[in-house]
Amino acid sequence: MIGAVAFVACATAPSYLAGERTAGRADTRTTWRFHTLVHGFLAAMCLAVLTANLGVLWVAIETTAIVTAFLVGHRRTRSSVEAAWK
Repeated sequence: MIGAVAFVACATAPSYLAGERTAGRADTRTTWRFHTLVHGFLAAMCLAVLTANLGVLWVAIETTAIVTAFLVGHRRTRSSVEAAWK
């Protein structure tokens, strides 16, 4: 399941970011940040599934929550930051 979500996210990201750049809402830095956050989320999710340690599992799940908040607010508009905090 994680592989399917990762495939869809990574396959659609270039066209999504191209649209964002065309609209003037993204630049090279925000594109780099988006890719870093997506791959960080996927790494934390894989760690959560593969670990056999309860402490590491808790840290991995919390990491996915924090990275998701940054992904939701990656545009840095008032509404996206508000949605990230909620």
